[in-house]
Amino acid sequence: MPSDPSDTPPPKPPRPQTPDYRTPLPGHPKASPVDTAGMTLDQITAIKIADVRAKKIRRLAGVAMGDATTTAFFAFCCFCCVCLGWINLVLGIAFAIVAFIAFKNARAIRQFDTKAPKRLALNQLLLLAIITAYCIFQMLAALWSTAPVSPDLSDALAQYGVAPADIAPKIREYTMGFYALVILGSVLTQGLTAAYYLSRAHLIDDFLASTPQWVVDFRRTIPR
Repeated sequence: MPSDPSDTPPPKPPRPQTPDYRTPLPGHPKASPVDTAGMTLDQITAIKIADVRAKKIRRLAGVAMGDATTTAFFAFCCFCCVCLGWINLVLGIAFAIVAFIAFKNARAIRQFDTKAPKRLALNQLLLLAIITAYCIFQMLAALWSTAPVSPDLSDALAQYGVAPADIAPKIREYTMGFYALVILGSVLTQGLTAAYYLSRAHLIDDFLASTPQWVVDFRRTIPR
């Protein structure tokens, strides 16, 4: 007697294959390896451990992004003051170049580029050179100026019985002192910032040496 078809158990669905998390999906060189929802517990744990190790690297990228934003702001201010002199245009372009390099390498740090911290340090030295050159230019302009007091200020001083020749040396002295302080402040600020980047260069090397390559590739594709 033929068996009842209803008694036959349904066929089992094929067991899904575990995807390869080490490389991107075929045909998509920049695609995300896979959704983390399909990962095993060990793979998710490896990513979480790597994220903890990369905490200082993300902080380094944040510092670089902050430097880039600040420099870009000063570049914008210089461009807004172009009407006050051609030197502001030159300074704005120089600041914009420094900001562009900083933005680019801040993103490179998130991609675990081992050379990015060194490039950021050199970028800080470039910024120091720009500020120093600007200050020296202003100091020489004040030193060589035959009329450090503007005509309007001369007229105002004359109303109070003050001769421009009497106050001109003081103006030169204050100008020289101000820009000397700016140079000193820049040496300290940019010098310490460059030293900070160099001191953190080993973080990326240590991360790459202690992290599985597939995790590095995953975080490069999906940066945190």
